[in-house]
Amino acid sequence: MAEAIRSRLLSAIARAGAGAPRLAFDRQVTVEVDVEVGANTPANASHTAKLIFDPKVGPVTQHTVPRGYLYRLRDAFIKAAGDVGVDGVARIKRNLYEDKVLVPPVSTLLVSNPSRPRIAEAWFQEGDIISVEFINIAATGTSAVTTRFYLVFDVYKSG
Repeated sequence: MAEAIRSRLLSAIARAGAGAPRLAFDRQVTVEVDVEVGANTPANASHTAKLIFDPKVGPVTQHTVPRGYLYRLRDAFIKAAGDVGVDGVARIKRNLYEDKVLVPPVSTLLVSNPSRPRIAEAWFQEGDIISVEFINIAATGTSAVTTRFYLVFDVYKSG
């Protein structure tokens, strides 16, 4: 599936420019994702996550892939069990509505766990809007909590 998407993206780049498409690995970006869940929130509630792609810009609820770039989502993890204020799953979305990847319960994504689940690869092309919806799978107690996890993107420059 991911290979088919990559193939379509390469074809689109080839049609848009002269000659064969050239994708060059540019960098890897680790995006901090923070979700604030209020006190006494029932299970299965939906929340818009805040993403930090660039510390100079700060948290945003959506990020647009810049012109001339492709992003490949390749991993999700937590640094410590304490990062999970309330457990839940995340939907990585393209253009605010299309679900691209469902991240398993974030409590299972401890980076030091060699058997942690891997997420499906997803490609985002220039102009795509990346956003994250978080669904808590457990109710919260009498205090608000924050869940933090990280998404890893490979960034490619086309041209």
